[in-house]
Amino acid sequence: MGAAIESQYALAYARKLGASYADLRVTRRRAERAELTDGVSPGLSGSNTAGLGIRVLVSGARGFSSIQLDGTPGRASLRELVREAVELAKVSAKFRASRIRLAPLRGFSPGKVDCRSSATTPYHGLAPRERMRVLREWDNALHGRMVAQRTVAIETDQCDYYFAQVERGEFREIHQNRRGCELDISVTAIGHGEVQTRSRLFAGTVGYSFPLTEAVEKECRRLRVEATRLLRAPECRENRCDLIILPDQFALHAHELVHGMEGDRIGDWKDNRIGEWTEGLDYEATYMGGAIMSDPRFLAGQGEFRLANKCVTLLADATLPGGYGTFNFDDDGVPAANFPLLEQGVFQNFLHSRETAGMLARATKNHELRRSPGIGCSRASDYSRMPLVRMTNTVLVPGEATLKALVAGVDRGLIIATPYSWSMYPFRRGFIFGCEIGWLIKGGKIVGMVRNPAYRGGTVKFWSSIRAVGCESEIHNQPNCGKGQPGQAIGTGHQTPPVLVEGVQVFSRRKFRGGKKGGKKCS
Repeated sequence: MGAAIESQYALAYARKLGASYADLRVTRRRAERAELTDGVSPGLSGSNTAGLGIRVLVSGARGFSSIQLDGTPGRASLRELVREAVELAKVSAKFRASRIRLAPLRGFSPGKVDCRSSATTPYHGLAPRERMRVLREWDNALHGRMVAQRTVAIETDQCDYYFAQVERGEFREIHQNRRGCELDISVTAIGHGEVQTRSRLFAGTVGYSFPLTEAVEKECRRLRVEATRLLRAPECRENRCDLIILPDQFALHAHELVHGMEGDRIGDWKDNRIGEWTEGLDYEATYMGGAIMSDPRFLAGQGEFRLANKCVTLLADATLPGGYGTFNFDDDGVPAANFPLLEQGVFQNFLHSRETAGMLARATKNHELRRSPGIGCSRASDYSRMPLVRMTNTVLVPGEATLKALVAGVDRGLIIATPYSWSMYPFRRGFIFGCEIGWLIKGGKIVGMVRNPAYRGGTVKFWSSIRAVGCESEIHNQPNCGKGQPGQAIGTGHQTPPVLVEGVQVFSRRKFRGGKKGGKKCS
C-alpha cells in the first residue's frame, strides 16, 4: 500500500509525543453489487473507499484519529493525525478510573509479514453482463402463482489491509487481504389472507463452498414452492415440545450467546467470601447489556460455570476456511487462533482484545482465566473506527447423529429454519426467536409444514436442554453484525450442524410482534 516508510515515521513520531504504544491501519475496500427486484435492475452499484487510522496509548488511555485517503498522505498530514490522537488520549486519561495495560503479545517478531493471496471466489470473475444473465435465470425460477415479490443479488468485495505497530520499541508491518461474496435470494407470496417469505443467503470468503449457478436456480425454485405452500399451512400451535433447529437458525442463536462472552461486557463483581467488589470493564452495555458469564463465584475462582449440556463444545475459530470471521492477524496484531468457549458444556474463555485480557488478568482470581487464550478478537469495521472485541467464527463441534436420526428420535416436535425475527432479554439471559418455516414431527416422521413458528426460553435452561448435536455442519456467515457506539457492522462466521433441544416453548410469531424484523443485521 505504499506506506511502509511513512508508517514507521508516523509511529516513531507518536512515541516522541509520549505514546507507550501506537499502531496504524490502512483499509482499502471495493464492492460491486448486481441486483434484480421483480425482474427490474436498479443498475450495478459499487463503492471504493480507502482510509487510515492511528491509535495510541498515552498515560494509560487510548487516543484515535483517522482520515479518508485519496492518495498517499505526506508527513505533515501524518504528524497532524498523530497529534490529534495523542491529545485525545491525554484528555481521556483525566477521566479513566484505571490505566489500560495491554496483555503481552506473544511470539512478536519485528519486520514485514505478508499474508496476501490472489485467490478469489467463483463469482468474482463474472463480468457485469454475465452477472445480470445469471440473475435473470434465478429470477425466472422465483416466478410463480401468488408470488408478489422477488429479489436476487450478487455482491462481491475485495478488502486489502495494512497494519503497522511499534511493540517494545520494535516495528512490524502486516499485509493481508480478504475476498468475499454474497448470493442473496428472497421470495414473498401473498394469498388466503397471508404473507409469507422464504429467503436464503450464501455468503463466504475464499474457501467457502459456493453453489454453482444451476444449484442456486434449483434453490430458488424450492424457496418459491415453500413460500406458496406456507400460505395454506396451519399456524404453529403454542405448546412445549422437542425442537430440531436447522443450521441457518442455530447459527444466529449461537451468535447471540457468544455476544455475551465478549470481554468488554464484563461488569463489576463481588467476592462474597470477603465482601470486596472488583471493577469490571462495562465498555459495552448496549445491545442487551453485559456478559452472561459475569458470575461472581466463577470470576472469583470459586468453581466452574456450566452453561450447556455435555454434548455441546463451542469454539472461536479465526482460521475457518470461508468464514467471515477468518483472518491472519486481528487489529491488535495478534495471530488468528482457535480456542474453546464451551468444552462439554463448561465455560472456558471470554473473547478478548489485548486491552480486556490485560484487565481481566489483573482483576480475576480465576487462574485459568488469567491464562486465557481468548486474546485475538480485536476488530474494527473500517479505518474510521476503533477496534472492539468481536467474535470471529463460532463453531459448534458436530456430534454423530444424522438429521434423519434426530427426527426419528422425536415423538412430538418441530423442525424450524431461517431467522425471521429475534429479541434478547437483558444480559442475554433469555430470548425470543421467530423463524420463516417449520415442519411438524409425529412419531419420528415429518408430517407437514407449519407457518410462523417461534420459540422462547431462558438461556442456561435452553443450552442445558440440548439433547443431541447433529453430524452435518454448514457454514452460515453474518455480513453485518452490529455493535458499539458509534455503531460498527462487521462480518462474523458460524459453522453448526442441526441440534435437538428438549421441552422448548413454541408458539406462533403472529402473537409476538417484538424483536428485530427480517434483515441480515443482528446484535
